Amino acid sequence: MLTNRRVIRLLERLEMAAYAAADQVVVVSDGFRQNLIERGVPAAKVHTIRNGVALDRFRPDCPGREEARARLGARPGDCLVLYAGTHGISHALPRVADAAAILAGQRVRVAFVGDGSDKRRLQDRVAELGLENVTLAPAVPPDQVPALLAAADICLVPLRDVPLFATFIPSKMFEYLAAGKPVIGSVTGEPAQILREAGAVVVPPEDSAALADAIRTLAADPERRLTMGRQGRSYVEQYFDRAVLARQYRKLLDAPGGRR
Repeated sequence: MLTNRRVIRLLERLEMAAYAAADQVVVVSDGFRQNLIERGVPAAKVHTIRNGVALDRFRPDCPGREEARARLGARPGDCLVLYAGTHGISHALPRVADAAAILAGQRVRVAFVGDGSDKRRLQDRVAELGLENVTLAPAVPPDQVPALLAAADICLVPLRDVPLFATFIPSKMFEYLAAGKPVIGSVTGEPAQILREAGAVVVPPEDSAALADAIRTLAADPERRLTMGRQGRSYVEQYFDRAVLARQYRKLLDAPGGRR
């Protein structure tokens, strides 16, 4: 977002000084790690520990599903498609609204839950398209998120079509998978690879037609959604358990030099 070159240079010097002063540097994706190594940070002290999920909080059998569905405007027989999280400039949510417009007249309800700097633009796009199959809801407290995810039939992970975002790994996707939900990602690069390994569907970023087609296909196939949900839960249990990731941090803290 910054355009002042002097400010950018100053912040980059501060950034590199922090890396130099650190005994260890932890990043959340391999793409970030490679970027730091290419910029001169010694590879031996840069470690990837990805974000994960508290498996005991997000479960397929979480109570409160029907009440949450009703609050989001889903009628009996509707396929509820959910985006839950920050409504920021990186998420291309107006393009998701365009996909909802393609699905108008079908038994699909698209719900956006959250707040952020780009919510106004999303609201304007929904109003411009006159969408009656979309619900715009405010953010909810963390303790309500598990029931919110339990209400969904499909969960979305969209990002803008920007090369930088090929190294971003949205943490919400681990919560979706832990909740046993089929996921559609409009992403590339590292997040796309993780989602495919978890059995999710991946479409090109900001491609509203492809997103609508993927939603339509899954909405018509409850058995496939169930299978995807089970596969996703198993995947995060194996690779993204937050307790296991915390132990990786502990090893770094206990290493020589880590208590300086």
